[in-house]
Amino acid sequence: MASSLAAVEAQVRQAWCRETTYYKETWTPDNPAAGHCAVTAAWVQEKLGGEIAHVLIDDRGFHDSHFFNILPDGRRADLTRGQFSPDVRFDPPLSASNEELLAATAAMLRQEKFEGSAREFILSYPATKARYDLLKARCEAAPPADFRRAREVAPLPGDAAPDLSRKTK
Repeated sequence: MASSLAAVEAQVRQAWCRETTYYKETWTPDNPAAGHCAVTAAWVQEKLGGEIAHVLIDDRGFHDSHFFNILPDGRRADLTRGQFSPDVRFDPPLSASNEELLAATAAMLRQEKFEGSAREFILSYPATKARYDLLKARCEAAPPADFRRAREVAPLPGDAAPDLSRKTK
């Protein structure tokens, strides 16, 4: 698993599109991460290992599931967090320990009567598996990207505007 988180993030940001989102009817390039949490978490896990965590969200009355990664070193990687408003509430809250988040994920899988991992759960849905396969193909086809350049091309809401005055040759 030689990829870095920055390289995987650059790849996936370039790969997000209307065809890879859950929200095909409402997705826009203005919020490229929207509807990509499950497929992105599965891709990050494939490239970097670790676990996939599941939480419920309440984003100003919009209720849904959200997936993100807990990397092997314990860091969290939520590459699609920017799709939500700053007021979003997570259940369990993100202040919970990794162990508590993974226990909540296991409880969700039991509630769904699913015997397997969060990744297997995500990919058990044919439409999600098709979106994942397309995202993976787009990531693998993308040339190695400079992380800073990817942020200039597809910043997430809340990203600071790139400083283009310090270009290098």
